[in-house]
Amino acid sequence: MCTRYQFSAEGCRALQRILELARPLPGQSEIKTGDIRPGDLAPVLVGEGAKIAARLMRWGYSNPRGKGLIVNARAESAGERPMFRQSLAVRRCALAASSFYEWDAEKRKYRFSLPGEPLYMAGLYEPGEGEERFVVLTTGANASLLGIHERMPLLLTRESLRPWLLDGSAVKGILASAPPLLRQESDAPEQQTLYCAE
Repeated sequence: MCTRYQFSAEGCRALQRILELARPLPGQSEIKTGDIRPGDLAPVLVGEGAKIAARLMRWGYSNPRGKGLIVNARAESAGERPMFRQSLAVRRCALAASSFYEWDAEKRKYRFSLPGEPLYMAGLYEPGEGEERFVVLTTGANASLLGIHERMPLLLTRESLRPWLLDGSAVKGILASAPPLLRQESDAPEQQTLYCAE
């Protein structure tokens, strides 16, 4: 389950470009960089016609069962869930990141990245409460997360990014294996806030 990722444009031209394109709308707060947490406003890639655009969205759908946010959706079952079905069909997005974090059973924090390039995590979005909101799609962990967590974000390759955002017929083929990642134990353990995952 992904509940934290990092967006740092420093030294990465692709992330710098996304930061330049995702300008805050009137009334929106400034773009946050560094660690992105549920509830934060973050740059998100979406399909607009035949083009890819960058917009700012808030991380987490409102939870219809009460408090908290829905921050993840299982890629395997999103198409069957009423909350995500429509978004999977017509409102897919991608979250650009420098890395994402997971915690093991002992609450040790690990950072995962692709050396020398950004990560693109598959997501879904919806309109909500005056602003668009997104969730991260998750899938079964690959060998990179062995012994740490059984789930991970569904990662898109550069080749699958455009079809994911623009071509609904490509969705089933993209829900596949993720690339191997660089794994690093991060700083000291910290308390992780729990969020809902569907």
